[in-house]
Amino acid sequence: MKKNKKIFNVTYNSLTLPFELFDIDYIFDDLSKLVDEKVISSVYRFVDPQKKIASSFKKLYLTENDSPKEKFHFFAYIKFFKCETGIYGLVGGKTNYPNPDVLFDYLDDENDNRIARTFLKDNKYKWHNEILIINHEPFLDRALDSRQALYLESFLQRKYNLFNS
Repeated sequence: MKKNKKIFNVTYNSLTLPFELFDIDYIFDDLSKLVDEKVISSVYRFVDPQKKIASSFKKLYLTENDSPKEKFHFFAYIKFFKCETGIYGLVGGKTNYPNPDVLFDYLDDENDNRIARTFLKDNKYKWHNEILIINHEPFLDRALDSRQALYLESFLQRKYNLFNS
């Protein structure tokens, strides 16, 4: 598998550092290998044209027979941005299915210090309308479910050079 990547200079508080960011297809294929190896439970490509997380998440976290039992409560995710050369991973996070807080917002004031949003603004890049949803082992109790999703979030951020949400 070809490792599609690009070096982006990210400036924050007048310090500029080079970040190697990976494209959406490479990340999805790489994570799919972890599903095959049974390291993670599943990885989904979720497209939301309005960039608002919809109730369609509900079907991903309930059991297959639509019983009210949660298969997963928390999950990790990756958000992407578009530029002239492709679609690259930018943010790795963790949230929950019932009330997901995956936001496609931009900097709203000069005191906003979120690095990913600063990078988007400085380079006039836009969010891409697709995210990857990464699930861990299903049917865990709520506390363990949360911890596994947090662990996945950390793994994703380090493996793919992603910023926090």
